[in-house]
Amino acid sequence: MTFPPRTARHAICVFLAASLALSGCVTTASRPNNPSQQQNALYDYAESFPAQAALGGAVIGAMIGCGLGILTAENGKGAACATYGAVGAVGGAALGAAGGYIIAENQKEYAREEDRLNALSDGADRELEAARRARAAAERVTVAHRSKIASLRQSYNAGHVSREQLQFAVNEAKYDRDQIARAKGGLDAQIGVLDEKMREQQQAGRSVPSKLLEQRNALQSERDQLDRQIQALNGEIQKTEAVA
Repeated sequence: MTFPPRTARHAICVFLAASLALSGCVTTASRPNNPSQQQNALYDYAESFPAQAALGGAVIGAMIGCGLGILTAENGKGAACATYGAVGAVGGAALGAAGGYIIAENQKEYAREEDRLNALSDGADRELEAARRARAAAERVTVAHRSKIASLRQSYNAGHVSREQLQFAVNEAKYDRDQIARAKGGLDAQIGVLDEKMREQQQAGRSVPSKLLEQRNALQSERDQLDRQIQALNGEIQKTEAVA
C-alpha cells in the first residue's frame, strides 16, 4: 500500500506554522458564556492538542521545541527533540496543556522499534476513543448552531431581532468552528506520525501491522467527519453574513 504524501516532518511544519500564526490572530469569534456539555467536551478535546490555535503550556512548548529540533537537526531524531523540547517546556509551563497520545508515545525512547509500534498502537486506541467522543460532540454542536442561526436569520429578516443579536450567534458559531478545526488539525498531526512510521517499516522491508493501519484509517475517518462539520458551519455563517 502507498501511504499519502504526509510525513511527520511535514506535520510538524504545519503544526508550527499554525501555532505561531493562529496564536496571534484577532478573531470575531466569541466563546459562549454558558457552553453546553457537548461544547465543553469539544473544547476539552481540541485544547488537548499542541498543534492548534491559542496554544500554550508545557507540552505545547515541548512540542514546538521538539519540532524545531527535528527540523534543524541533521538526523531529525531524539537528541534534538529532547534538547529543544526541554527548553520549550519551561517556556510554556505556566499555561498548561496536554498533548496527543500518539505524538506523546512517539517521543519516548524505546529499546526496539517493535516496542515503539506497540506503544503507538496503544496510543492510537486511546486517541480514537477520544476522537469519536469529540466528533459526536462536534456534530451536536453544529446542529445546534445551524438551527439557532437559521431561526435568528428568519427573525432578523422579519425585523424581530437586531443585527447585533444575529451577529452574536454567528460569532459563537465561529468559535466552535475554530475548536473543531483545532481538533481536526491535531488529528492531522497524529495521522502524520503514523504514516511516517508505517512508511519507515515499508522502506526497511518490514510489514506494517494491520491493526496500526486500521487505526490510522479510523482516525482519518474521524478527521474527515470533523471537516464536514466545519464546512457545514462555514456555509451557515456565510449565508447569514450575506444578509446581515
